[in-house]
Amino acid sequence: MSFNDIIGLKKAVNYLLKSIKEDNISSSYIFTGKEGVGKKTTAIEFAKSINCINRNDNLHSCEKCNSCRKINLNICPDLKIIQPDKGTLKIEQIREFRKEINLKPFENNKKIYIFNNAEKMTDDAANCLLKTIEEPPEYAIIILICSNIDSLLPTIISRCQVLYFSNISSWEIEKAILKKYNLEISKAKLVSKIANGSIGNAYSILADGEYFNRRDDLLNNVAEIIPGEIDCDIFNRKEKMFSDINRSKEILDMILLWYRDILIIKELNSEEYIVNNDKLKILKEKAKLYSKNTLIDILDYLLQIQEYLKRNANKNIIFESLVIKLSGVVY
Repeated sequence: MSFNDIIGLKKAVNYLLKSIKEDNISSSYIFTGKEGVGKKTTAIEFAKSINCINRNDNLHSCEKCNSCRKINLNICPDLKIIQPDKGTLKIEQIREFRKEINLKPFENNKKIYIFNNAEKMTDDAANCLLKTIEEPPEYAIIILICSNIDSLLPTIISRCQVLYFSNISSWEIEKAILKKYNLEISKAKLVSKIANGSIGNAYSILADGEYFNRRDDLLNNVAEIIPGEIDCDIFNRKEKMFSDINRSKEILDMILLWYRDILIIKELNSEEYIVNNDKLKILKEKAKLYSKNTLIDILDYLLQIQEYLKRNANKNIIFESLVIKLSGVVY
């Protein structure tokens, strides 16, 4: 793989290539953007290009030298990717990193550390990391990858070069997955829109053989909800909709896109921006039943729930409240 294979991130890639060309590489970076857009992949390609001894005229890695081959095989001693341990980046991991970073590179000019999901650092870990970011060895490059930069310490942000990764267009995602998979164009269009700007999401959906079955079951249950009515089966419906509580993010994303589509049909009467275009007939029927204010209220509530879940709120209570809210008895 090379920079040429990175999809939809031309601005970020060009910035990094320019820094290599001008020999103006920072000691610390933050790569921030939606999960699955390619931040980690870009960081690895950046590391590869920095240490490649046979870069081409475009400053892309050669893919053949010892450094490139070892990075591709994940055995390069001068590139380390540090992952959260059981959901958090702990101070013990940062202490170990601080010991290692003081050792000069084994084989290359630069020693590169990539912290994946850097927003998962504990406060103690972040403060410990700050000490190294303030005075890094001249041969070291630190890259923090995060989806939510606001979760990082302001003092860390101020000492890093921040690179924002934008969402990838649905057209670029569609083109990429058609190239990689044998798909009907209609399915590729659907996946590219559901992916919501993330090529990683698109690949995950296509690798999951049960995704579309789960989606059909969920949206059929949501479609049975009639605004202004609560029947005796409402809590049974909640159990069906949220039967796999470990997939709560996926479920909420599906519901959010469903009501977003209804609002678009109601307000714009346009099919161009509809995500669930395979459900267009029923979406149009539902648009007749909801007011604009009701739909906005539901969408606001869904966004609130996503925040509640990040704080480890009680999922059962939240999902019961959501089903009642979707029934819209009182607005």
